[in-house]
Amino acid sequence: SNRHCMGVHPNHHSGGSAALLCVFAEHQNQRMAHFGHLVCWHQPTLQRYVIRILWMVPVYAIDSWISLRFDSLAIYVDTLRECYESYTLYNFLSYLLEYLRLHSDLQSSFTGDAVPHLWPFNHCFSPLKMGRGFVSLCKDGVIVYVITQVFCTVTALFGSFTGAYREGDYSSTSLYLYIVLANSAAQTWAMYCLVLFYHAFAARLQPINPFPKFLAIKYFLSPNLQAVVFFSFWQSIAISVLVHLGVIS
Repeated sequence: SNRHCMGVHPNHHSGGSAALLCVFAEHQNQRMAHFGHLVCWHQPTLQRYVIRILWMVPVYAIDSWISLRFDSLAIYVDTLRECYESYTLYNFLSYLLEYLRLHSDLQSSFTGDAVPHLWPFNHCFSPLKMGRGFVSLCKDGVIVYVITQVFCTVTALFGSFTGAYREGDYSSTSLYLYIVLANSAAQTWAMYCLVLFYHAFAARLQPINPFPKFLAIKYFLSPNLQAVVFFSFWQSIAISVLVHLGVIS
């Protein structure tokens, strides 16, 4: 995480300068991407979601620079960034649903085959019936993640003021342990719901080439859409565990 990096180099001005340069470069790149959508504003109901998703890149860039340059402000900008990243994930699912509504007969897909659970859960649970209930299940899984992320982020912010939240401290007396567990559960469930959704509608979403975008969400942030959401969270957890074990400092 940014604050762990600051712990290693508290006055790393060259790192801050490099980060600022990256922010500027990314800002120019995103300006072109936003401008392209605004000029070709042919499908506003779809493109509004893309614009919101694209904002995730400059949000991360600015957050990284501020956290490197002004360590005392990191907790505030991280709070805003984490809230926006959960909002980004919700917009991605909304984008897919809107595409299906505009370019496919979503109602007719509800009469399709049942959706099997992923391995190994397919050995424990019956396939899910395709229909509005299935779409609601997937959507609710993402909404639960958004609510959990915002709640945990705000709790961490106030907990850091009182000393109850200590990043990297996995003791039972620190809020950090419980926030990590809650976020892990919510993110895993949201990811599972997204994969189920993709599995059910992959053929209908094929014109927008959804598979790379789903991989982007699952592993890293793609400039096409989004995804630092999951990778960065597990990256920060891995770093904090290594610090806690004394592997790095």
